[in-house]
This record gives sequence, structure tokens and C-alpha cells, in this order.
Amino acid sequence: MEALEKLGVAVESFLCSSDDTFSNWLSAASMALRVGWNRHAAEKFAACIDVFQPTVIHFHNLFPNLSPSLLPVAQHSGAKVVMTMHNYRLFCVKSTAFRASQACFECRGQKPWPALRHRCYRNSLVGSALAAQFVVNFQKYASCVDQFLVLSSAHLEQLKGAGIAPEKMLIKPNMLTNSSKCKPLSWSDRQLDCVFLGRLDEEKGVHMLLDVWHSLGENAPRLTVIGSGAEGESMQRRVNANVQLKSKVDFLGMMPHSQALSVIAKAKLLLCPSLWFETFGLSVLEANSLGVGVLSMKGRGPDDFIVPSVNGDIVSPDPSE
Repeated sequence: MEALEKLGVAVESFLCSSDDTFSNWLSAASMALRVGWNRHAAEKFAACIDVFQPTVIHFHNLFPNLSPSLLPVAQHSGAKVVMTMHNYRLFCVKSTAFRASQACFECRGQKPWPALRHRCYRNSLVGSALAAQFVVNFQKYASCVDQFLVLSSAHLEQLKGAGIAPEKMLIKPNMLTNSSKCKPLSWSDRQLDCVFLGRLDEEKGVHMLLDVWHSLGENAPRLTVIGSGAEGESMQRRVNANVQLKSKVDFLGMMPHSQALSVIAKAKLLLCPSLWFETFGLSVLEANSLGVGVLSMKGRGPDDFIVPSVNGDIVSPDPSE
């Protein structure tokens, strides 16, 4: 929005917050029934369009608050409709295409009913059914979108066969603003070795990192972990129970964005060990903008931006290596 406005484009936003919606159990139950199709949100969206009269409508995230009900409203307005795909929600109720400790594409190219059997959404049958209804309606009304923007070539490859015509997908990476006040530090001024920044979830490869650090023993560099998530507590317990890991791994938890960037600036290497098919890690660009190299898994989103031996390296996704 800032970039468009700087170019003289008039921009109007249509936003809502999950934090506001789920303020109590009654509102949460009401919202849950609207995940698949939110008529109220569609009516508010139509009113916004009538006032602003856009020539382009750009969607980002419709789940769980807004629902696919906004897509036909956008098409009927006569505006060109663009949507940035940030994940795999078009066919996966979890959005990550990751299950049982490995990549999963069982629902790609079909209705997401296997997700109910596996209880993929938060290990809940009801939650999975509601999320599956969203996916079904998303697939039904995806034709309302004129152009899909995907974040990387790896992202594009995994969306093939999910129901979008290849000619309607265009790779458009994330971008950085110039708001960061951090500057690259000289190598000798960097106090940290390796940094991980992101969700502490299984698909991010966080436990594999600890496996590697344990196997390296005393030769392991220092690892600084920034973030929180479902695996955060188990990771910390594992580190606290192991003297060698405890001497090499530091947890900083969640941090404001500016503080996280200042930590990255002090590091020699950013690690992106994702086991899922990462769409695009914005931290890759942030690290490179600070002169910090990035180590990523082959076949993931960062491949597009990493030139081995120049701004990082790409390694085999086999955890044993």
C-alpha cells in the first residue's frame, strides 16, 4: 500500500482482525459458521466498493474472517481482480501442505475430504470440516480472479495441478520497505554465529536444527532462535535437559520486528531449514539486506534468491545430510 501510494495510486483497505473477532466464545462460534461463506463480510465489501469504485482489487488473505464470498463480489464490480497466494490454502486446510512430519499433497487436485479423516486443522474434526468448506468454496470461485501472484518458483511448482491455469499465475516475490534503520555490520563486529527467525513449528525444521547442533557437539557454532510456536516449549525442554545444547543454543522468544532485525544484523548466517515447501521467507531478503548470508533447503522458496557462495548456500533437504 505504501509503495502504491508513493506512486500516486489511490488505495483503500478492507481489513479485519482475528483478535477482534474471537474476543469471546460466542463471537468465535458465530465466526466459525462463517468461515466457508461470510455473507455479512460480502455485504460490507460490496458497500466499500460502491464508495471507492476501484479499478483493481487485490486480495491477500480471506481465511478465516472474510471467506471466499468476497470473490464473486469483486468480479461483479467490473474491477480487475488480483490475488497474492501466500500459502497452499487453495487445496490444503492447514495451508502448509505438511502432515505427519512430511510434505503432503493428498488433497491437491480434489476436494479436501481426506483432511477430515486426518483431522488436519488443529487436530479437530469440526475445525477441519469448517476449513474444508472454505477450501471447497475457494476452489469454486477461484475463477473470479484474473491474476494470481505466487511468491517463488517453488511455490508455483507446488500449485500446479491445484486448479489454477498456469497462465493465470505470475511469480511476484515479497518486497522490503526502507523502514529498517539497521545497517550491515563488518564481519569482525558480528557477535552471533547462526540465527533462526520464524515460527517454532515442526514444518519449519526446528527440531532438525537441534539434532544437527547435538551431532556437532563442542564444534557447534552458537545458535540464536527468535520466534514462538507449537514446538517452542518442547524445544526449550530439550535444550535445558542437554548440557551441550544449553551451552550452544539461546532462545530469545518473540521480538518486535525492529529488534529482530538488529539481532540478524549481528549474525554471520541465517538458517532456513524448512521441511515444508516454503513459499517465501521474507527474512531471506531482510538478512541479505544486512549483508547476512542465508542457508536454505533445496527446492524451497528462497532458491530464487540465493546464489551459492555469494549470498548464501542451498543444501539437500535430506535431514541426515
